[in-house]
Amino acid sequence: MGKDSGVHRFEPFFLLAYIVLKSTLTDESHDWHPVLTMLKEQIEEFTGHTFNSLLCNLYRNEKDSVDWHSDDEPSLGENPIIASLSFGATRTFEMRKKPSP
Repeated sequence: MGKDSGVHRFEPFFLLAYIVLKSTLTDESHDWHPVLTMLKEQIEEFTGHTFNSLLCNLYRNEKDSVDWHSDDEPSLGENPIIASLSFGATRTFEMRKKPSP
């Protein structure tokens, strides 16, 4: 049996020029679906920030969750700016400072 990845939810992840699905990065260029582009643009207008990626999580019930992790994949760039949308069951979005190396 494989190692638990800590991802217990439906997670499509959209990055300009990349698609990540279930934590698997593919180096394939894809255009964003118009609805995703609209969502990203509305988030940018609301926040005043520009994002290079969009994470959409669907929490189906109380069993879906995300473990602590770092968004430090090289493909995201040196300082990624990720918009995150959560759907379904309510969750508290928590962040913590990454410890110094």
